[in-house]
Amino acid sequence: MKKKILFIVPSLKNAGPVNVCLTIINNLPELYDIEVLALNDGERKEEFASRAKVTIFKRTAVLQALIFIRQGEFSVIHSHCTVSDIFNYLSFAAAPKVTTIHNYFEVDFVQTKGLIKGKLEGLVGRFMIRRFHKVACSHSVMKHCVSIHAMKKVTAIPNGVELPLSSGKKNHDDVIHYFYLGVLNKRKNVQQILEAFSQWCHGKRAELHIIGSGSDEVYLRQQYSNDKIIFHGNTDQPYSVYKEFDCFISASHAEGLPLALIESMASGKTFICSDIEPHKEVLNSFKEKSGFLFDKTVAGLMVCLEEYYHFYDKENLADNAINNYLKNYTAKKMALNYSELYQKI
Repeated sequence: MKKKILFIVPSLKNAGPVNVCLTIINNLPELYDIEVLALNDGERKEEFASRAKVTIFKRTAVLQALIFIRQGEFSVIHSHCTVSDIFNYLSFAAAPKVTTIHNYFEVDFVQTKGLIKGKLEGLVGRFMIRRFHKVACSHSVMKHCVSIHAMKKVTAIPNGVELPLSSGKKNHDDVIHYFYLGVLNKRKNVQQILEAFSQWCHGKRAELHIIGSGSDEVYLRQQYSNDKIIFHGNTDQPYSVYKEFDCFISASHAEGLPLALIESMASGKTFICSDIEPHKEVLNSFKEKSGFLFDKTVAGLMVCLEEYYHFYDKENLADNAINNYLKNYTAKKMALNYSELYQKI
């Protein structure tokens, strides 16, 4: 008899933790009956429904949602993000409870929601999951949870992504195309990328492409848009935009394990990233050089822009990036690791 798994997600929107959950579901072996409880609708509903039975309750329908969870006779209940963890906790269901920790709690929450609200959400979140089986989205996040928050029953299953339908190739021109993919906000520190590139690019055959939208988009467009810096806005198909570009850039202050980075690696793109622990983890997970790290300064980023621009064997860097992805960050590997956990508990 198949095990019955319930996934609880904050919505069905195109967002990092939701996408991780969908990737897990799509790549689990045929051992499970899968249901999804979403606390809001979203554009990925049909994709979830193609593999799982989907039920949507608004967050205000607390009692109905809790009754649904408690009476579902699930073998495992796996929640993603704090609001989903709260429903998982309050259901008091007998099934083993799993949560995926997608970030560094207060570090992430404070930067996105402010000091007081961020600290409070971190405290509430840690309390709710204290008896859950906790899965960190990277080894870096796991170490943080154990050493800083003294958490127990924590394991690391690094995020994984699907291989694109076709790997990206070098753009046919002789211009070096750097690109950023993600949200445009303070935590992602996109302005530092733009400042560094603006100072460095004079006399260079290079362009910077910004793919995504966010709270800082209007300001950044006004300050930096020119013939070398192109803003593409938001898109549901980012790969179609960056597939012929060369080098992914992230100056992020905090990440769990960034999907944009491993998606770009799967597409054969090397990377230039800030030297936060998750970025170090990705670089060090493969013995051959697949990217560059900088010291969170504009000057440090400019050094890496220059180093990649003149690097003697960019094709080898691209091959190493793909091989790093294939060894460590495939969707299938992530899902099989989760399946092993479900079977174990």
